[in-house]
Amino acid sequence: SMPYWMNAGKTFLNSLEIKTDEDLGKVLLSMSSEEGAENLIKHYLPEMSVSEVLSGIVEVMNDAYKNLIPLKKGAKDLLQKFAAKNIPVVIATATDRGLLEIALKRLEISDLIDKIFTCSECKTTKSVPDIYLAACNFLGTKPEETVVFEDTLLAVSTAANAGFVVVGVKDSASKKDEEKIKEKASLIIEDFD
Repeated sequence: SMPYWMNAGKTFLNSLEIKTDEDLGKVLLSMSSEEGAENLIKHYLPEMSVSEVLSGIVEVMNDAYKNLIPLKKGAKDLLQKFAAKNIPVVIATATDRGLLEIALKRLEISDLIDKIFTCSECKTTKSVPDIYLAACNFLGTKPEETVVFEDTLLAVSTAANAGFVVVGVKDSASKKDEEKIKEKASLIIEDFD
């Protein structure tokens, strides 16, 4: 979903027929939601409130999760193989539960996931290992016995520093960090095949 998040602000502005800078996604990705909304207001939407901008971006992302965001190649097959071997799968995500559940249902993989942990529900971010440790607690495993698949440098670093076995999953949104991800991860994969 990272490329969709990177382009959410631009997609929202384009829906209002406002042209944007090509690097807008890179600028917004480093900000909180509120900071990003304030940036859009300052540069493009002086007549809108933060809540209106955030609502517009949520609408863009609702559409993306309902209709657009694909599975990574081989993901469903791998999840089915895990299920056949009784290997539990937990999602630890910064995405809102409602958005994620929409996508899981559309992609027909809801029944292959044992539990979902969201940063908002755990009152944390992926800059600290709390969400991964909550998953371990649910699984009854130790970090060194638990494999974490991640596609951003921040998440890869956090999980690796906490002692997890980390598989870095290549993603266009993290291309600039690929070398640093390779340093932290135990393994790098193109896709789940």
